[in-house]
Amino acid sequence: MDGTNGRGSAGPAYRTSAGEQQPVISGLAQGADALATITEGAAGLVAAVRLLVRVAIAW
Repeated sequence: MDGTNGRGSAGPAYRTSAGEQQPVISGLAQGADALATITEGAAGLVAAVRLLVRVAIAW
């Protein structure tokens, strides 16, 4: 039996497993995207505070 052509029980089992895992992986990807956005926002906030501190010190 050749596993590359999808015949036998391996192909359907693989597709079923992949179908079950797809929503979980999509959810994890959305979570990672949200964390990336939060991190970028925090970096902007840190940069703004740093600029304000530098201006306050220079004044």
